[in-house]
Amino acid sequence: MAPKRANRSDQNNTVSQTDISNTRTTEQERQWDGQPYQKVSWYMLNLRALFQEIPEARQYIESGVLVGSKTVTVYSLAHVQAYVNGNYERGTLKSPFDFSTLPDECTPISKPVAAAESSEDEESAQPSTPPSIEFIPTTLADLGVDTKRFVVAPEVIIQFEDQILRHWTNKILDDYLQREILAEHNHRGTALIRAMEKEMVSTDPDKNSASTIRQVEVRLHREAGISSTTVLAFNNFINRDADLNATLTGTARHEDDDMRALALREVLSAHSETVFTRIVVEENRIKTNGLVTKSTISELKCLVTAARNVFSQEETKAMRLQMQEGNLLKFRETDPTRDVPNPGGRNGDKNKNKKKGGKDTPYQKPTRWEEGMRACRNCKDNPVNGGKHLDSDCPTVKGGAKLTQATDDTEAALNLFTGDGSSLSVSLDSLSTPADLLASIAAQGPGRVAMMKGDGDEPTRESLAWTIAGRSSSDASSDGDADAQPYQV
Repeated sequence: MAPKRANRSDQNNTVSQTDISNTRTTEQERQWDGQPYQKVSWYMLNLRALFQEIPEARQYIESGVLVGSKTVTVYSLAHVQAYVNGNYERGTLKSPFDFSTLPDECTPISKPVAAAESSEDEESAQPSTPPSIEFIPTTLADLGVDTKRFVVAPEVIIQFEDQILRHWTNKILDDYLQREILAEHNHRGTALIRAMEKEMVSTDPDKNSASTIRQVEVRLHREAGISSTTVLAFNNFINRDADLNATLTGTARHEDDDMRALALREVLSAHSETVFTRIVVEENRIKTNGLVTKSTISELKCLVTAARNVFSQEETKAMRLQMQEGNLLKFRETDPTRDVPNPGGRNGDKNKNKKKGGKDTPYQKPTRWEEGMRACRNCKDNPVNGGKHLDSDCPTVKGGAKLTQATDDTEAALNLFTGDGSSLSVSLDSLSTPADLLASIAAQGPGRVAMMKGDGDEPTRESLAWTIAGRSSSDASSDGDADAQPYQV
């Protein structure tokens, strides 16, 4: 029983369908993944870019020689003789120079020989043609050409043939297909060109089926029309239309210039009737000038030139209106000599305090420590409270630094107090001496009392320091019977 025909209108149908809406760019069209449908486009677009990407290929396609800055590389002596004399068939992009048309050896040339001495009777007779002999040249000197200019190097010619072929094969996405094309055409680019040109003009059912899809692509492209009234949009439309039409070469659906001009008129008319009327006027002006100057121009070229002129006028008009309305035209994003910072230069971009918007903001010193800030550097060896405070608020700077810098116990005790003689700020981790330890006890909270021996007078800052240090304020020992007096610190 025959399989049931699939319903293509069903969205759940899993039958693969060909997508005729081609959204590939020109660079993507130059690539080939092995589908026969894309082969013609791969060949045509890379053929058009051959002379641009390999400049030496132009002279090679025409004459089979490689022209350098000082030398001309040829395949053989017979090639030199044909190139110098000009008796060879010049190649074209679609029909390159064929080395098989060259003879195996040079054509014989005549060489004059010295005449023998003649008698007086022979001298009185009329002069005759000097004798000569024919020989086959075997060196460049025999051909009478500049031996420093021409170089016979067949291996260089073969290598350049491989370079031309890889201009196409490098755009093939499948490695196996690349090697297959290289082996099929014996690493010769001109062989690929001849084979593809022969294939494009041949009648093939598969090619006709692919051309049907290409024809639908052309129709959809023209129905989409020109995106905007600008020269760039018009050029993109014309180039894409030419590429699609080139893939139809060798089929009945291929359009000549007259048919393309007719289709372009319909597209321009659908784009804007007002603009199309101006294009027709400009086209008539160009044809009139051609009659006056006795120059001919094709229908398609005349229409394309007129459309570009009118589209350019529309762009200029839009720019003028923007300037009149006060809208400045932005021709560039930044000044390449002034606006772009140079991080690797002499000055560089040293200001790191910048917002994402690009504007500089003045630096503001923080007043308190917040999460996300770095730890204090003054107490990094023995962090106080995990180092979660500003460098300027570090207790080791306010009190502990003076203690560590003291030369003796007395100076350390004096450094415990600030200017008012009643308050101090010291880190517990910085205490090492008995005087420091006693001072820390007095610093842990208000109301702490330190007992000391008094002299009967009111204690002074210096005597208190001596007492805290465990010494007397006088050179002699203090009186042990003296009453101990408290002093609040």
